[in-house]
Amino acid sequence: MDLPTSWTTEPHAAYLDWQANEAAGADRRRFSQRSIIQHKAMFDRFLRHLSQRPTTLAAFGATQQSGGGVRRDCGIAR
Repeated sequence: MDLPTSWTTEPHAAYLDWQANEAAGADRRRFSQRSIIQHKAMFDRFLRHLSQRPTTLAAFGATQQSGGGVRRDCGIAR
């Protein structure tokens, strides 16, 4: 899998690959299975949010993040 390209063409698969092979916590250790499940669920929810908007993961940026709109739109409590 060409990782840079896959983030724009297959973001779900790219995220899973990144989580399995590169992601690490603050202590540089791999995340626990429970954390991986939680992170995957949050990323899936974020992708659903993007699919309902006129944007993509590649185009998503600071403009869409301002004001906490993503948190409200995704139903994430502050």
